[in-house]
This record gives sequence, C-alpha cells and structure tokens, in this order.
Amino acid sequence: MGCTDATACNYDATATIDDGSCAFASTLYYVDSDGDGFGDPENSALLCDLSAGYSDNNLDCDDTNENMYPDAPSTQEGIDNDCSGQVDADELAPCEGDMNNDGMRDVSDLLMMLQDFSCFGCDSPADMNDDGSVDSGDILMFLSFFGTACPE
Repeated sequence: MGCTDATACNYDATATIDDGSCAFASTLYYVDSDGDGFGDPENSALLCDLSAGYSDNNLDCDDTNENMYPDAPSTQEGIDNDCSGQVDADELAPCEGDMNNDGMRDVSDLLMMLQDFSCFGCDSPADMNDDGSVDSGDILMFLSFFGTACPE
C-alpha cells in the first residue's frame, strides 16, 4: 500500500496498491541561475521541495549576475546592484583622480592629493597607483586626468 502515481512527490515504487496518499507538487519555486539565492520571476516550476538551482522567492532583477539582487552591496561597476531600479551613487564606477567626488578632476583634487604627499603606508585615494605611498608617480598619473570631467 502507498502512492503508485509516478508523478507524485511521495511515489513509492514498491507499492502495489494505491492507498490515496499521493501528494503532488504544489509550491512554486523560481529558477536561480546565478546562485545568489534570489529567483527569476520569469522562470518558475512547481516542485515537491526546494532543490538546488531554485529559490523560494522571485526577487532577482538579473538572474545572470550573482552581484545583482535586493540590497546587494555595490560593486562600483555602474550597475544597479541592489535592484532599486536606478544606479545609486555608491554603485557608480569611481572616477580616477576625482578625490572629492564632484565629477571633475581639478585644482581642488590636486590640493587634496598634496595633503597626503610623502605619505608612506597610508590608505589614501591620492595613492592612484596603489603602491602604498603618495609620491611623484601619483602626481604624474593625476596630471594625465587633470582638467577633465569624469565619464557619466
């Protein structure tokens, strides 16, 4: 005695008599192609249990990118990581040389850079070449951007 319907969640291959206990998939799960724990609202299936590759929610705004889901931290790639519907300021790609984040690489940025000049082992946005110090190499790099607006 047991469930003899092979499409049921509790199918019993050893049962010879159906006892009416068959249970069928009734929960909608969503495909989670990128493995971020959030499912694709456009791709779902009725399943018996939550299984690998599926999610119990349909909140993913881009199921091809594991870095895009509700409340995701910024990757600073200029994409809507947190699914808010807009690219927030912290999601914008950083503008190299724009120390004060005003969208322009100008004298005010140079002055900020000069404040940290000769700083060794400091964590400073003025360390443009990421060598752990603010020196003439960073100044030369900054000057290649000087006077230009950040890309939008």
